[in-house]
Amino acid sequence: MDDNENSAYHRPVWNDDGRFYYEIIPQAKAKNYVAVCLKPADKVIPVIFIPGVMGSNLKNGKSKVWQFSFSSLKKWPLAGPEKRKFLLDPQTTTVDDSGKILNNGADGKKFPSRRKRGWGSAFYKSYGEALDRLQYLLSDDDILMDNYFREAQLQTARQRFTGVKIGDEPAEQVLT
Repeated sequence: MDDNENSAYHRPVWNDDGRFYYEIIPQAKAKNYVAVCLKPADKVIPVIFIPGVMGSNLKNGKSKVWQFSFSSLKKWPLAGPEKRKFLLDPQTTTVDDSGKILNNGADGKKFPSRRKRGWGSAFYKSYGEALDRLQYLLSDDDILMDNYFREAQLQTARQRFTGVKIGDEPAEQVLT
């Protein structure tokens, strides 16, 4: 908090449209109240996630073709070439976004739901936890805002990895 006893920090609140506002109670002008509004990050780190060749859930009409479920996977060991050709026909096979999603409501109103962002189309057993972790690591403004109220400042994962080369590739660029 500020040294001025007539000031207070205010966190943003997100509405249903993903826009933020502040809940501030008006004060008498004579009190010299100062509202310090903590602004969330205005830059977004775009992440385009492309599952591997077997990592997308697929359907053919309403029937599940490829998804991590017993009913979907039991088709494949006994399916011959003709059956597989029928099931994976590019004219009728589409992405199935009804798959399981880890922590679907975790983002609140800050972002559209994970389902709306297509998370249900990725193979849950392979990618569910990784997507959830990536969302958590890159959406760190809550930690940064909490630092206004802590004596010891916490560093976010993004801050720890900024400028650090993670892999072994010689041409790899670091996070900036």
